[in-house]
Amino acid sequence: MEINYALIYLLMQFFSILYLLLIGIYTFGWFRLKRYKTAGADPQVFISIIIAARNEEKNILPCLSSILKQHYPASLFEVIVVDDQSEDQTAKRVEQFIQEHKEYKIHLVGIRENERSGKKEAIARGVEKSKGHLLLTTDADCSMGPEWLKNMAGFYEKERPAMISAPVSYHGEKGFFQKIQSLEFLSLIASGAGAASVNAPIMCNAANLAFEKEAYLKVKEDNTDEKFMSGDDVFLMLKIRKYYGNNSVKFLKSHEAIVHTFAKKKFGSFLHQRLRWVSKSKGYTNLGIITASLIIYLFNYLVFAAFILSIWLPGLLVPSLLMLLVKSLIDLPILLGITSFTRKQDLMIWFPLLQILYIPYISVIGLAGNLVRYSWKGRNG
Repeated sequence: MEINYALIYLLMQFFSILYLLLIGIYTFGWFRLKRYKTAGADPQVFISIIIAARNEEKNILPCLSSILKQHYPASLFEVIVVDDQSEDQTAKRVEQFIQEHKEYKIHLVGIRENERSGKKEAIARGVEKSKGHLLLTTDADCSMGPEWLKNMAGFYEKERPAMISAPVSYHGEKGFFQKIQSLEFLSLIASGAGAASVNAPIMCNAANLAFEKEAYLKVKEDNTDEKFMSGDDVFLMLKIRKYYGNNSVKFLKSHEAIVHTFAKKKFGSFLHQRLRWVSKSKGYTNLGIITASLIIYLFNYLVFAAFILSIWLPGLLVPSLLMLLVKSLIDLPILLGITSFTRKQDLMIWFPLLQILYIPYISVIGLAGNLVRYSWKGRNG
């Protein structure tokens, strides 16, 4: 059978141009964002911090401790921990912590066995309990610096967005596997920030997310995403974007607002996490996010497929390597920007290897996430 190389080359060039334009826009958006610095009068908004926790007995107390160290008046915030049917001592640890810190407003909400469960439901329970005008979500395995709340509140009072997406970064990475995870994760954070900067938000992370209670309640009736275990953050963002407009979601570019979490230690845990993240893509209805996802996936898949096929069709080897070069050149600036911002420039030593590994990784995980079931904290998705 005669191979139409001209058609294949044209297809590869087409997706290379689309990828270059898309990542170029995100890069422009990232560098366009100005770093936020607190100034003027202290913020006065009352904040409710909601933590959905399941089987987090080892992590919840350090998280709560870092929240209580905030340079923000204790009278202006409350913490709501929603125990999502934990099978360990999470609830007991939180109850003890509450008794030891009665000067703070800390509440524990439990979901019983016969009630609806899952992270979306846990957050909904937290919202019901909340008294704040501005709601913040974070995860039980996270920690934050003492200026976190002040920065989030100050940025909200200055910009008045319906939602604030803020930076998340891994810390304490050990070894190659965790460090390359960290670099790849930062690329997602930077892309999401860049997209929000150009009024086309596509992603956010519930580990560091803020939104108006009024906005949450307004869009809550849109429950088209209920069947997806994952996506409590992105689906909420898309609904707010739909009801309030593209500029209603802002990214807070502040080093003091970074929330820290941990990279996965085991490949199996990492795999299930990423399958869970990808699985929610089946529920996307926004044309912009669907288009962006397809461009990124198909570009990487073409590079992967062309390289594999070059074993039998040598004429595809050079084009596949050229596409890899294009990817590296366009990915480099935004990664330099985010690693500088998070003060993790040392991770860039792993950039060449990440570029090579990412192509087969995204090609496989992008397909598997829509076909394969995953497990998360004892629950199957």
